[in-house]
Amino acid sequence: MPLFDWLLTEARFTTDPGELLLKVCEKLNDQGYKLLRSMLGIRTLHPEVSVELYIWQRDQRNVETPQDTIFAERERAGTGGGINRISLSHAAYETESYKKSPLFVVIEKGLWVHCKINPDQSHFEYPILQDLQKIGATDYVAAPMRFTTGPLSTLSWVTDKPGGFSKQDIIQLETLMSLLAACFEIHSLRHTTASLVRTYLGADPGGQVLAGQVKPGDIRRIEAAIWFSDLRGFTQLSSSLEAHELVATLNDYFTAMAAVIEEYGGEILKYIGDAMLVIFPVRKGRSDRQTCQNAVDAALKAESKLSALNAERTLNKLPLLEHGIGLHFGNAEYGNIGAPGRLDFTVIGNDVNRASRVEGLCAKLEQGLLATAEICKRTERVNWKSVGFHELKGISDILEIFTTKHAEDPQV
Repeated sequence: MPLFDWLLTEARFTTDPGELLLKVCEKLNDQGYKLLRSMLGIRTLHPEVSVELYIWQRDQRNVETPQDTIFAERERAGTGGGINRISLSHAAYETESYKKSPLFVVIEKGLWVHCKINPDQSHFEYPILQDLQKIGATDYVAAPMRFTTGPLSTLSWVTDKPGGFSKQDIIQLETLMSLLAACFEIHSLRHTTASLVRTYLGADPGGQVLAGQVKPGDIRRIEAAIWFSDLRGFTQLSSSLEAHELVATLNDYFTAMAAVIEEYGGEILKYIGDAMLVIFPVRKGRSDRQTCQNAVDAALKAESKLSALNAERTLNKLPLLEHGIGLHFGNAEYGNIGAPGRLDFTVIGNDVNRASRVEGLCAKLEQGLLATAEICKRTERVNWKSVGFHELKGISDILEIFTTKHAEDPQV
């Protein structure tokens, strides 16, 4: 069977699960399967995404997105069909639609489901079968796909061939599953590795690590706007809240801040308790002036986000949050620092220390945002106001520090 040979030789070089599924469906249809639709569900190890769905349809129509969709990518077409990718949240496995679907049986019991669909049929064991009947389907098969670790993934096939799948078709699909599982597991492991590295290290550091920057001391010098922020009164907050309330508070705060930082091109390098270390690197096509402007715009919008978050907390009778943000522009050593068995991808250097020390003045000066002259002289549309010259702990220079009353508040 040509498909078997292809799976054993070339399939592992496909770029992602969607491309692999598309090519498998095309090859099966070349052999007379008359596939109408196929859906691959790969379980993931991700804080937000429970399963990645890849839905192939012969006529390339868009697929209706489920209620618990986090991300949907429309229409990557091949010569014989199109792929839609949908990311579902963990809540997807709690929905009634899932519990009434064939996939519930496949995942929870590890069984194959095979259902013929007749044109004059009026009673259906699963609601999805009635929907498939309306588009001319004659047969449905769903199977568990076992990887070496983790929960079951799934693969389903739908045909509109008169009479449905033949006995020989089913035998071949059963034989194919072990090969397909081996091929799709390669992509699953790649996806899991990439998503975990991005989640725990950040997009750019994660990309650097996956590209091979893994040796201790493997660093490079970068120019960046450096952000250090910290919640005020966190010790008192910790003593007044239950552990789960404290974690929820931190998650709400970090979620609001992360959205703004990412919007303006920042990289969160680490969370340090209730604090954040962030860089806005100078990159090709983004000057130092634009980099600093982005960092300041992000900080100003973060102030607005915190106000909105506090409005919600007031309604819920929760303690209000205050923070300080310190900004500085300069050089930093960026890369792997630590011991061979436990590395951290971060930044170090005098300019990183300056940003941290500037943030430390926020509470003393009762300001939410403070910046150095290196930031101020590279920004526009901002009314900077000097709050004097300050000696910073561990810093030899006495620095002039600025706060702002912004002229143009970025829209929330």
